[in-house]
Amino acid sequence: MAIYTVHLPPDATTADAVAEKAVFVKEGFALFGFAFTGLWLLVQRLWLEAVGYAVVFALVSLAFWQLGLPRLAFGGITALMALLVGLEGHEWMRRRFTRLGWAHAATVSGPSLEECERRFFKDWTAAQGLKNPTVQRGVEPASAMPTPPSAGVLGIFPTARSRA
Repeated sequence: MAIYTVHLPPDATTADAVAEKAVFVKEGFALFGFAFTGLWLLVQRLWLEAVGYAVVFALVSLAFWQLGLPRLAFGGITALMALLVGLEGHEWMRRRFTRLGWAHAATVSGPSLEECERRFFKDWTAAQGLKNPTVQRGVEPASAMPTPPSAGVLGIFPTARSRA
């Protein structure tokens, strides 16, 4: 079961803007943050954290080079730094959204991201009092289409025919 926090930008005032700009941040370990630490921080636009990581990495490298410590210990320290990013990466993303003025809209859980999105938007549109939130532009909803007159016949045939 996946858990996501939903964040909405301050400029999202319409349902379309919310649907386009809502961000779902997963709760838990950031595997790509652990595997590709510096690159992941930059891709997620965590600038302060990326600079902090680079400074700490440079200081650790300088200390190991000056003191002549074994390379295995350096690998262990960098693995611990990557583990820290993996454990805290998603929380840093949530804090960035808070700094930028985004609102924490909800916390949703489900078997997949798609199901969590469905659950959030269903509840959010109901809370906003929006009608028919799943209608696509240019497509008539089924309730707006004309209904054929009732002929008293079940099935796909428009009129009743007798067997003769």
